Amino acid sequence: MNLQQKDFCICTYVAGKTYRSLAKNLIVDLAKYAPEIPFIIYTDKPQEFENYSNVLVFGHKRQGVLYYHERRFAIQKALSMFKSCMYIDSDVRICAPIPEREWLGGITARSCTSMTKHFQEMMNKTNPPPVKAVKRFEVFNKMAKKMDVDIETEKVTWINEFLFVVTRDAGKEEEFLKHWEKISLYAEVNGLHKHPAYAMGLAATKANFEVRHDVMEGVDFFDDRV
Repeated sequence: MNLQQKDFCICTYVAGKTYRSLAKNLIVDLAKYAPEIPFIIYTDKPQEFENYSNVLVFGHKRQGVLYYHERRFAIQKALSMFKSCMYIDSDVRICAPIPEREWLGGITARSCTSMTKHFQEMMNKTNPPPVKAVKRFEVFNKMAKKMDVDIETEKVTWINEFLFVVTRDAGKEEEFLKHWEKISLYAEVNGLHKHPAYAMGLAATKANFEVRHDVMEGVDFFDDRV
Protein backbone atom coordinates (compact mmCIF):
# COMPACT_ATOMS: atom_id res chain seq x y z
CA MET A 1 0.00 0.00 0.00
CA ASN A 2 1.49 3.34 -1.07
CA LEU A 3 0.74 5.66 1.82
CA GLN A 4 1.23 9.38 1.87
CA GLN A 5 1.74 11.11 5.20
CA LYS A 6 -1.72 11.36 6.68
CA ASP A 7 -3.27 12.21 10.02
CA PHE A 8 -6.33 10.00 9.68
CA CYS A 9 -7.12 6.33 9.13
CA ILE A 10 -9.99 3.87 9.49
CA CYS A 11 -9.65 0.69 11.52
CA THR A 12 -11.59 -2.38 12.59
CA TYR A 13 -11.19 -5.67 14.41
CA VAL A 14 -12.41 -8.82 12.67
CA ALA A 15 -12.69 -12.40 13.93
CA GLY A 16 -14.68 -15.40 12.81
CA LYS A 17 -15.73 -16.55 9.35
CA THR A 18 -18.93 -14.49 9.19
CA TYR A 19 -17.35 -11.19 10.16
CA ARG A 20 -14.30 -11.74 7.98
CA SER A 21 -16.71 -12.14 5.06
CA LEU A 22 -18.57 -8.96 6.01
CA ALA A 23 -15.30 -7.07 6.38
CA LYS A 24 -14.49 -7.81 2.75
CA ASN A 25 -17.62 -5.88 1.74
CA LEU A 26 -16.38 -2.95 3.84
CA ILE A 27 -12.98 -3.17 2.13
CA VAL A 28 -14.67 -2.87 -1.26
CA ASP A 29 -16.72 0.11 -0.05
CA LEU A 30 -13.64 1.93 1.20
CA ALA A 31 -11.66 1.15 -1.94
CA LYS A 32 -14.46 2.83 -3.88
CA TYR A 33 -15.32 5.76 -1.63
CA ALA A 34 -12.14 6.41 0.39
CA PRO A 35 -9.17 4.93 -1.49
CA GLU A 36 -6.82 7.56 -0.09
CA ILE A 37 -7.61 6.70 3.55
CA PRO A 38 -5.50 3.90 5.10
CA PHE A 39 -7.60 1.02 6.45
CA ILE A 40 -6.14 -0.96 9.35
CA ILE A 41 -7.51 -4.43 10.08
CA TYR A 42 -6.68 -6.48 13.15
CA THR A 43 -7.80 -10.06 12.64
CA ASP A 44 -7.42 -13.69 13.61
CA LYS A 45 -6.77 -14.65 9.97
CA PRO A 46 -4.53 -11.97 8.43
CA GLN A 47 -3.77 -14.10 5.37
CA GLU A 48 -7.34 -13.56 4.14
CA PHE A 49 -6.69 -9.83 3.72
CA GLU A 50 -3.13 -9.71 2.47
CA ASN A 51 -4.07 -9.25 -1.20
CA TYR A 52 -6.16 -6.11 -0.71
CA SER A 53 -4.17 -3.07 -1.78
CA ASN A 54 -6.08 -0.62 0.43
CA VAL A 55 -5.56 -2.57 3.68
CA LEU A 56 -2.88 -2.65 6.36
CA VAL A 57 -3.47 -6.01 8.05
CA PHE A 58 -2.15 -7.21 11.42
CA GLY A 59 -2.60 -10.63 12.99
CA HIS A 60 -4.07 -10.74 16.47
CA LYS A 61 -4.70 -13.61 18.86
CA ARG A 62 -7.75 -13.01 21.01
CA GLN A 63 -6.91 -12.14 24.62
CA GLY A 64 -10.41 -11.84 26.07
CA VAL A 65 -13.23 -14.32 26.61
CA LEU A 66 -15.10 -12.95 23.58
CA TYR A 67 -14.14 -10.52 20.81
CA TYR A 68 -15.87 -7.32 21.85
CA HIS A 69 -13.05 -5.62 23.76
CA GLU A 70 -10.40 -6.66 21.23
CA ARG A 71 -11.14 -3.56 19.14
CA ARG A 72 -8.96 -1.57 21.50
CA PHE A 73 -5.87 -3.23 19.97
CA ALA A 74 -6.80 -2.01 16.49
CA ILE A 75 -7.35 1.49 17.89
CA GLN A 76 -4.05 1.42 19.76
CA LYS A 77 -2.17 0.44 16.61
CA ALA A 78 -3.98 3.06 14.54
CA LEU A 79 -3.13 5.84 17.00
CA SER A 80 0.53 4.79 17.00
CA MET A 81 0.56 5.61 13.28
CA PHE A 82 -2.03 8.37 12.83
CA LYS A 83 -3.39 11.31 14.79
CA SER A 84 -7.01 10.18 14.42
CA CYS A 85 -8.71 6.90 13.64
CA MET A 86 -12.30 6.08 12.84
CA TYR A 87 -13.29 2.73 14.29
CA ILE A 88 -15.98 1.02 12.20
CA ASP A 89 -17.54 -2.36 12.99
CA SER A 90 -16.79 -4.83 10.23
CA ASP A 91 -20.50 -5.31 9.39
CA VAL A 92 -21.01 -1.60 8.58
CA ARG A 93 -21.28 -0.54 4.92
CA ILE A 94 -20.03 2.82 3.62
CA CYS A 95 -22.29 4.34 0.96
CA ALA A 96 -20.54 7.54 -0.14
CA PRO A 97 -17.16 9.31 -0.04
CA ILE A 98 -15.94 10.14 3.45
CA PRO A 99 -15.34 13.90 3.65
CA GLU A 100 -12.10 15.39 4.88
CA ARG A 101 -12.39 17.23 8.20
CA GLU A 102 -10.58 17.98 11.44
CA TRP A 103 -11.32 15.90 14.53
CA LEU A 104 -11.02 17.31 18.02
CA GLY A 105 -8.95 15.51 20.64
CA GLY A 106 -10.86 12.77 22.46
CA ILE A 107 -13.70 10.55 21.26
CA THR A 108 -16.21 11.71 18.67
CA ALA A 109 -19.19 9.37 18.63
CA ARG A 110 -21.83 8.97 15.95
CA SER A 111 -24.21 7.75 18.66
CA CYS A 112 -23.89 8.30 22.41
CA THR A 113 -25.79 9.40 25.49
CA SER A 114 -25.24 9.81 29.21
CA MET A 115 -24.72 6.52 31.01
CA THR A 116 -27.44 7.50 33.48
CA LYS A 117 -29.99 8.01 30.70
CA HIS A 118 -28.92 4.76 29.04
CA PHE A 119 -29.60 2.73 32.17
CA GLN A 120 -32.83 4.58 32.93
CA GLU A 121 -34.17 3.66 29.50
CA MET A 122 -33.15 0.03 29.98
CA MET A 123 -34.74 -0.18 33.42
CA ASN A 124 -38.00 1.44 32.29
CA LYS A 125 -38.70 -1.09 29.56
CA THR A 126 -40.68 -3.35 31.87
CA ASN A 127 -41.99 -3.41 35.42
CA PRO A 128 -40.14 -4.93 37.17
CA PRO A 129 -37.00 -3.99 35.20
CA PRO A 130 -35.48 -6.67 32.92
CA VAL A 131 -33.25 -9.09 34.81
CA LYS A 132 -30.43 -8.63 32.28
CA ALA A 133 -30.55 -4.86 32.73
CA VAL A 134 -30.41 -5.12 36.51
CA LYS A 135 -27.47 -7.51 36.38
CA ARG A 136 -25.65 -5.32 33.87
CA PHE A 137 -26.14 -2.28 36.09
CA GLU A 138 -24.78 -4.18 39.09
CA VAL A 139 -21.64 -5.14 37.18
CA PHE A 140 -21.26 -1.58 35.88
CA ASN A 141 -21.38 -0.25 39.45
CA LYS A 142 -18.66 -2.71 40.45
CA MET A 143 -16.59 -1.58 37.49
CA ALA A 144 -17.03 2.08 38.43
CA LYS A 145 -15.92 1.40 42.00
CA LYS A 146 -12.93 -0.54 40.69
CA MET A 147 -12.00 2.49 38.58
CA ASP A 148 -12.71 4.90 41.46
CA VAL A 149 -15.27 6.72 39.32
CA ASP A 150 -18.22 8.25 41.17
CA ILE A 151 -21.13 7.78 38.78
CA GLU A 152 -23.30 10.05 40.95
CA THR A 153 -21.12 13.11 40.41
CA GLU A 154 -18.90 12.38 37.39
CA LYS A 155 -20.04 12.48 33.78
CA VAL A 156 -19.88 9.03 32.19
CA THR A 157 -20.91 8.58 28.57
CA TRP A 158 -22.34 5.50 26.92
CA ILE A 159 -20.73 5.24 23.47
CA ASN A 160 -22.32 3.17 20.73
CA GLU A 161 -19.25 1.27 19.63
CA PHE A 162 -20.16 0.62 15.98
CA LEU A 163 -18.70 3.92 14.66
CA PHE A 164 -16.61 6.49 16.52
CA VAL A 165 -13.40 8.48 16.08
CA VAL A 166 -10.51 8.58 18.55
CA THR A 167 -8.02 11.46 18.31
CA ARG A 168 -4.81 11.94 20.24
CA ASP A 169 -4.96 14.47 23.06
CA ALA A 170 -1.65 15.04 24.83
CA GLY A 171 -1.34 11.43 25.97
CA LYS A 172 -4.87 11.14 27.35
CA GLU A 173 -5.59 8.61 24.60
CA GLU A 174 -2.91 6.33 26.05
CA GLU A 175 -4.43 6.60 29.51
CA PHE A 176 -7.85 5.88 28.03
CA LEU A 177 -6.58 2.67 26.41
CA LYS A 178 -4.78 1.56 29.57
CA HIS A 179 -7.91 2.05 31.66
CA TRP A 180 -10.01 0.28 29.03
CA GLU A 181 -7.68 -2.73 29.18
CA LYS A 182 -7.82 -2.85 32.96
CA ILE A 183 -11.58 -2.58 33.24
CA SER A 184 -12.28 -4.89 30.29
CA LEU A 185 -10.50 -7.71 32.10
CA TYR A 186 -12.56 -7.02 35.21
CA ALA A 187 -15.76 -6.90 33.14
CA GLU A 188 -15.08 -10.28 31.57
CA VAL A 189 -14.26 -11.88 34.89
CA ASN A 190 -17.66 -10.65 36.09
CA GLY A 191 -19.55 -12.01 33.08
CA LEU A 192 -19.88 -8.82 31.03
CA HIS A 193 -18.15 -10.26 27.98
CA LYS A 194 -20.08 -8.08 25.52
CA HIS A 195 -20.98 -4.37 25.51
CA PRO A 196 -17.56 -2.64 25.55
CA ALA A 197 -19.40 0.72 25.74
CA TYR A 198 -19.47 0.45 29.54
CA ALA A 199 -15.72 -0.02 29.85
CA MET A 200 -15.08 2.68 27.24
CA GLY A 201 -17.23 5.20 29.06
CA LEU A 202 -15.56 4.59 32.41
CA ALA A 203 -12.09 4.61 30.87
CA ALA A 204 -12.73 7.92 29.13
CA THR A 205 -14.01 9.49 32.34
CA LYS A 206 -11.03 8.23 34.33
CA ALA A 207 -8.57 9.55 31.72
CA ASN A 208 -10.42 12.89 31.40
CA PHE A 209 -10.70 12.04 27.70
CA GLU A 210 -13.47 14.16 26.21
CA VAL A 211 -16.44 12.38 24.60
CA ARG A 212 -18.66 14.37 22.25
CA HIS A 213 -21.57 13.56 19.98
CA ASP A 214 -21.34 14.38 16.29
CA VAL A 215 -23.74 13.35 13.53
CA MET A 216 -20.68 13.22 11.25
CA GLU A 217 -22.39 14.95 8.37
CA GLY A 218 -21.33 13.42 5.08
CA VAL A 219 -20.41 10.04 6.54
CA ASP A 220 -23.06 8.01 4.74
CA PHE A 221 -23.26 4.46 6.10
CA PHE A 222 -25.58 1.54 6.59
CA ASP A 223 -25.80 -0.59 9.70
CA ASP A 224 -28.75 -2.90 10.30
CA ARG A 225 -28.87 -2.02 14.00
CA VAL A 226 -29.23 1.73 13.49
